[in-house]
Amino acid sequence: MVDQSALVEASRLWFQDQSDSLELNRRMKLLMEQKEKENGKTSSGATSNSTIAKDVDGYNGTAKISHDASALENSDHKRAKTTKDPSSRLPQAANNQAVQKFKYVSSSQSDQLQSKSTSDYRLLVATFCDVNEASGCDPTQRENIIAACEGGGNFVGSYYYQYEVLPATLTSQEARSIEYEMRTSMGLHSFLQDTKLPPFHPLSNLQSGSNHKVLSMLNMKRDSSGNVVWDQQNAIGVENDAALLAGGTRLQSVPMQPRVGRRYEIGVIGGGIAGLACCQELVTLLRSEGINARVTLMEARSRLGGRLWTDQSLSIGEHKKCVPLELGASWIHGIDHNPLAALCKRANIDFVTASEEVTMLDANGERVDSTMDKNMGQLFDDLLDHAAEDCWSSPAVVMESAGNGHDEQATIKWYSSVFAEKTREGEEVTCEENRMNGFLSGYTKLPQPSGVPLHRKSSDRSVDFEIGQAVAKHKLRDFSKLGDMEHRMLMWNTKNVEYALGANISDLSMKFWDSDERHAFEGEHVMLQQGYSAVIDHMLDSLQAAGKNSFDYVTDYPVGKVEYARKSATQPYGHDTFGSNKKLVELSDTCSVTKEDGTDTKYFDFLVCAVPLGVLKEAITHSSAEEKSDCRLSFQPPLPFSKIDAITNVGFGLLDKVFLQFETPFWRKDEVFEDADQCIFGNVTGKHSHHYMFFDVGKTLGNSENGSPPILMSLISGIEAVKCEHLSDDALVAEVMDTLGTIFSDAKLDFPVAHRITRWGKDRFSRGSYTFLPPGATDQDFNLLQSPVNGNGDSLWIEGNETMRLFFAGEHTTALHPSMAHGAMLSGMRAAEEVLSTLQFKSSSEKDMDRILPEPLFRHKNPTTPLQCSLCHKHGGQVREGRLVSFKRGARQVLVHNNCAENCPEVEVVDSKWKHVIKAVNRGKALTCTMCKMNGATIGCTSDNCFRIFHFSCAEDTGWRFDRDSKVFYCDLHRSGLSEARDQNDRISISFFLSKNPASSLICSFCRATTGKDDDLIAYQSGFRQMCVHERCIKYTTIVDTSEVEHSRMGKEYRNVFRALEVSQACRHCGDHGATVVCADPACGLAYHVCCAESSGWNFQKRGKSFFCTAHRDQASRAKRENEMPKDKMDPDSKGLVSHNLLAQFGAKLGGDHVNIASNLDIGGTKAPLVDSRDGGSEEGSLSSEDTMEESDHLAMKAALSPDVAGEKLSVQVDRASTSEPWDLSLCIDSRDMLNYLVVAVSSDKGKPHGLQPGDVIVSINGTNVGSEGLYSLHEVLHHLQREVSLIVEVIRNNKH
Repeated sequence: MVDQSALVEASRLWFQDQSDSLELNRRMKLLMEQKEKENGKTSSGATSNSTIAKDVDGYNGTAKISHDASALENSDHKRAKTTKDPSSRLPQAANNQAVQKFKYVSSSQSDQLQSKSTSDYRLLVATFCDVNEASGCDPTQRENIIAACEGGGNFVGSYYYQYEVLPATLTSQEARSIEYEMRTSMGLHSFLQDTKLPPFHPLSNLQSGSNHKVLSMLNMKRDSSGNVVWDQQNAIGVENDAALLAGGTRLQSVPMQPRVGRRYEIGVIGGGIAGLACCQELVTLLRSEGINARVTLMEARSRLGGRLWTDQSLSIGEHKKCVPLELGASWIHGIDHNPLAALCKRANIDFVTASEEVTMLDANGERVDSTMDKNMGQLFDDLLDHAAEDCWSSPAVVMESAGNGHDEQATIKWYSSVFAEKTREGEEVTCEENRMNGFLSGYTKLPQPSGVPLHRKSSDRSVDFEIGQAVAKHKLRDFSKLGDMEHRMLMWNTKNVEYALGANISDLSMKFWDSDERHAFEGEHVMLQQGYSAVIDHMLDSLQAAGKNSFDYVTDYPVGKVEYARKSATQPYGHDTFGSNKKLVELSDTCSVTKEDGTDTKYFDFLVCAVPLGVLKEAITHSSAEEKSDCRLSFQPPLPFSKIDAITNVGFGLLDKVFLQFETPFWRKDEVFEDADQCIFGNVTGKHSHHYMFFDVGKTLGNSENGSPPILMSLISGIEAVKCEHLSDDALVAEVMDTLGTIFSDAKLDFPVAHRITRWGKDRFSRGSYTFLPPGATDQDFNLLQSPVNGNGDSLWIEGNETMRLFFAGEHTTALHPSMAHGAMLSGMRAAEEVLSTLQFKSSSEKDMDRILPEPLFRHKNPTTPLQCSLCHKHGGQVREGRLVSFKRGARQVLVHNNCAENCPEVEVVDSKWKHVIKAVNRGKALTCTMCKMNGATIGCTSDNCFRIFHFSCAEDTGWRFDRDSKVFYCDLHRSGLSEARDQNDRISISFFLSKNPASSLICSFCRATTGKDDDLIAYQSGFRQMCVHERCIKYTTIVDTSEVEHSRMGKEYRNVFRALEVSQACRHCGDHGATVVCADPACGLAYHVCCAESSGWNFQKRGKSFFCTAHRDQASRAKRENEMPKDKMDPDSKGLVSHNLLAQFGAKLGGDHVNIASNLDIGGTKAPLVDSRDGGSEEGSLSSEDTMEESDHLAMKAALSPDVAGEKLSVQVDRASTSEPWDLSLCIDSRDMLNYLVVAVSSDKGKPHGLQPGDVIVSINGTNVGSEGLYSLHEVLHHLQREVSLIVEVIRNNKH
């Protein structure tokens, strides 16, 4: 470690006078020799630490030692002259004097024999603020250290102690005239990390010509004579200690504030649900551990809750009953196993299950056809699927800007940024002051897109961009048929996505916009009858019950300055409340929080920052500006780069609400809402489409006391919300009324009697609503946002178990549930556990642990390192190998694919902690893959005496599946027994096929052609049998089920390939064997090769697998046209040209006026190609994969199921691990007496008395009867099962039906 006085002396060009350094080394050498002689040893004996590196520190540099025995006496005499009378150094005085602790290192005996001049070293282990700290509060050790220091310095045990003595240059008259400040210590490795200085002396090149960087880091400069001098002006004006690359600071050493009962002080900044949950968890955990501590919550507003805010200002009826209006979060999304839902139940807060069915309304209250609504929703989902597949399959390369300078990853990352700037009159507006009239109504400054830094460049682009690319790439001809209504329906679906994230789809990452969906809680989505504020009140009551000594809070306390690396004196904690003496972090005032106006400062051991991401964005924006504001949140030292980078590049959206209260509920009409409990209607008129949905709040939250008050809520998100926040209340209400007037033109609309409008962007204590991921950001950024820091940097980067001081909580710090209230709550609980872990030195042991670094941080630290796996050498993330993960251990960093690392024999993954990854990489460097002949192979065959070794991907190329066959790998030569045990049908690589077969066998086993369309030959293996097929030959096979294996890492892996070849027939067209496509006409049954069927004019890609031969094709087409339902409201004048910004122009006409919708799906006018006239406009085409089923399959899937089944019912529970796991059962339809019954065909529970059995007739699923709404057909049953992980199934067993 470079100690504090060393950094001070660096400003005067020397760490230590060379004479002082020689003196101390000489003294320690003589004392060591004297000590060894007393123990009967010779001075030539070597120490066990002789191998310590000789480049420890310039301040502790080497020195030649003379063996003059009299020097010790002389040095003692010299030191006594400069030391005060020992009688004046009482223990009280010693407590206030810094103590230095040294380790003495002697050269080895062999070195001394070879050379007359020996080299010895002293290593500064630590500098303590007083003797108590140096002794660890051990009375005996304390007295020994005092005696050693009072004597001028001596050994206590194996360490040398002395009072800290400043160099002579700093005690001279000249030095006293120079103002200097003590600086925090730092790790030498951290200092040398980016400065590229010689390892033997961190500042030895100060006299060189290229030292501007080093000088500026130390706040030094060269004067006119070329001498290096202390840059006092820079030191005063810059809060950052540039010498600490990880974030040191220019802070004064201060004594501790008095503590009551030696308790810890923990501060929490931000009184939202994250901050309150953190306080609750801290109080509970600290009490259970017997640790005396007080938690203090600081909230800037006059209320707690943050973005959870229930307004009770609108009163209804004669008795003035209030309706809770949720100005912030409204829902609990998924109540199963949700801790927030459990908290509400404990607080006796009632759930309200509102219907989520949306009635789509056009002008004049005309309801949109439900079939069209469903089809447009499916079409939009197909668009997203196509775009996501294309984006993920594109090379993960670092993209440069286009030739015209346009950055395809440039997006808006902070919608409220325009409100963080000073207004024209220098005023700030909070959400509580949302009656905006005056100059802001004409002030429409909008946020601008910004690019991403080089270390974040990738192939990821916006949802908007990728959908446009998908339309152009796939020539999605359905758009040429869409009318205005369908266009507006698609536009509505885009707004629905934008509402969920508070951001426009032009700013959402195509790869990661819904990355949290797989972690969502199951169960109903509910609202709270008493409102979210009741949850906040309950949490506060439970905290106050703990007492003032455990919890305290202050409101109206906007935080200005946050310090988290103060040089503070320390005190030992002592015993806990259980009487045990635990090893805990010492008490200190390392952290402090100063109120915005500077009138109050509070001191803490630890801090938790639970402010919104928008506030953090504003803090770092103003901290980097030249003009700094004292009334803004700031951090000292500045947050490390990793934290600032994530805060800057993660998006923060904006969602606002407009509540309108009317005299009468003019919208509640039977002809509008089919069901009595429906309370949501969508706006597809094209008028003010940003008011895309209205919610009947009064109907949902109404009760016997207040009835169902006529209150509507409109939602506005993204850039449109920014525009609306610039409007006055009157203008915004008029805009909503204009929209309602278009929808309900036949109704008499009275002006609202009351309204309530949110403006979360202008609220400077929020600066937005919730988090989203734009292009350039990934789900790994949440780890960067949540990682704690101290004065040396981010915990993700710092080695060892350093004590972290500043922790982070909030919905923006959780990768599992971002933008959710329960996510914020869970993040607060996680931050509390991190504080307790740090306080108790419970940081997990890092022995054999490899730390995961988020990819942006790795790329920033290693800008020239190619993004390729250190094992398989493939670039970028892969479907089979998984995403690239960066691992760090010590100074070593590597990039490895997730699956390549996880399936290495020595690698262990326990509780998301990885062990031995870098060890595996090191081992793989010397091992060559049996298959591809490249190094990095780590997976060896388990069979005895087999020395073949493979990469992960090469092992799967041979037909092994690690997710199915386990991590214990057998090569293709030694798995015969395993192959016979299962009916294997695995895809293998062409290269592996050729290694086992001659090149002449590279032909399709079905059509016998060597090449084909796109040369799409793929190889399969079953036992020792292998063959090649064209993908289309097996994909469109109808003779057996050859459906594609879902979630296969290999891709293009189909079922029953060998079975299809076995049952293939002679082709009607060419006469050769291998025909697997059979005419779907029941009276025909002729078989064809796929290529022969295509040569007859059949287009499988457009018409699907249901093939008809030429003799029956016209008959099938006529039957289809007769049964086809005409589309509603098709615009006969619809243009066939589909431009990329097709959603931006949907519904552009209403009464002849063009409605300008801002930049949805706008990539600069890219156009999809015209539909080829040769395709035939009347032929079928669809994005839906359901067309690949045969017609009989369609009829069976959608046939009505019978709810009438007689017999004794039996309840059976069926579970699966997650929604991504398949159900271990198969269902079929048993049709008898004109009725259709849902029957279990296959079940893994066969033979178990309490499980499902083949033949069981299913009556109900999770309380809903089969045949009723939601489970009307087999198609709806399967759709329902996709969302469930646990089923209670009622069945009738051994029944005729």
